[in-house]
Amino acid sequence: MKFGNPDLLALLLLVPLIGVLLAISSVRTRKLLNAFAGKQMWAKIRPFHSSARTGAKSALMLFGLALSLFALSRPQFGMVFEKLNRKGLDLVVLVDTSKSMLAEDFKPNRLAKAKHSISKLIDRLHGDRIAIVPFAGEPFVLCPLTLDYSAVKLFLDVVDERTIPRPGTGIGKAIEKGSSVFDTTGRKYKAMILLTDGEDLEGDPVEAAKKAAEQGVRIYTVGIGGEAAVPIPEKDSEGKAAGFKKDRSGKMVLTKMDETVLEKIALLTDGKFYRASYKEMELDEILAEINKLERRKLESRMVTRYKERYQWFLGLAFAALFAESFISERRRRKEKEIR
Repeated sequence: MKFGNPDLLALLLLVPLIGVLLAISSVRTRKLLNAFAGKQMWAKIRPFHSSARTGAKSALMLFGLALSLFALSRPQFGMVFEKLNRKGLDLVVLVDTSKSMLAEDFKPNRLAKAKHSISKLIDRLHGDRIAIVPFAGEPFVLCPLTLDYSAVKLFLDVVDERTIPRPGTGIGKAIEKGSSVFDTTGRKYKAMILLTDGEDLEGDPVEAAKKAAEQGVRIYTVGIGGEAAVPIPEKDSEGKAAGFKKDRSGKMVLTKMDETVLEKIALLTDGKFYRASYKEMELDEILAEINKLERRKLESRMVTRYKERYQWFLGLAFAALFAESFISERRRRKEKEIR
């Protein structure tokens, strides 16, 4: 026998505890009654009272409670064999780690916001393979396609603005690298999520999006940043704040989200563009879109499953409690006459 909720078996310890409390309460009540009117007087006042019936009612109640608690632990026995078919698609996540992603129009910064969104997305995946590709001046496949979501999160934790040593922002190169992660066979089952502020400093992201579309890749773009231009924080070698980024002339460099290029990428690949938000409603919308995509059969295998048997014990518990409600604490006159 197995249990679906074995931890709940500890609740059965409550049954003997309640039984002891009931017994103590019964003894105290009897002593108080005898002290008030005397044992002989109560025998005349309640001539048909039956201690045996009262005990039977308590026993049935405790029995019903024990069976109910046992049912909560979901006892399982008797095996069945089932064929498990798993379906899924491949999802590549591109995350911008360039210096502009340190801008603080999202708190604590754009990159932290992107990582949090990816983590929440991973929590909602079921059966889909996922890969992580950070990019700045160059892209890098940090985590290849996998179903091990825990491992993906470990890789995601180490992503920061120093992951890619080459500065810059190459969205086009990132799309090309992300496209190479997918299986070359077939044009279906491929989705890509691009999280960036949209500022592309090199390459041609629109042309890369066209090539990705030819391979059957749908790209869902998430713009991270505000409409107003903000400065880019600088950090020293120890990771501490060191002012803001400036150009060669000493003028402060400002950054803001570029929606135009992100909308074009999404449109060309039959995807959609979303603006990042604190409530992260965009994640629900992206998942809804991804769930519409066709999924391929990834594997089929036989699994052993134990049958749930909690219904039997729950039925017996209801029967015991139902019977308890019909037992009277008064014995019949016939019983007294026989004695």
